[in-house]
Amino acid sequence: MTEITGLRRLPWTSLDGKRQYVQTDGFLATVADACEHSMVEAVKEDVRRALGSARDEDSCRAELREAIRFLSRATEDAIMVAELRGERLPAEEPMTNSTISEIRET
Repeated sequence: MTEITGLRRLPWTSLDGKRQYVQTDGFLATVADACEHSMVEAVKEDVRRALGSARDEDSCRAELREAIRFLSRATEDAIMVAELRGERLPAEEPMTNSTISEIRET
């Protein structure tokens, strides 16, 4: 993963499929936060819908295939949001011998 200081990747791409980046503060970052939140809510709804079909013993094969599509899309969206948020986490400092000693003493 390439680290870009002061920028965050947006949850959408350009028209030609390239990743888009913006400053971490500002209007577009707020829009990106809202988009990620919306994606998570859609994931929850897709999972509820798929589980409803799976629990319904009268569901036909077509409905179960649709449930699999819901779960596939939900998984893709959840992975994207996790990756985006992971990219914004601060980099971990490498553990040194003194850090390991401090952990053992605790």
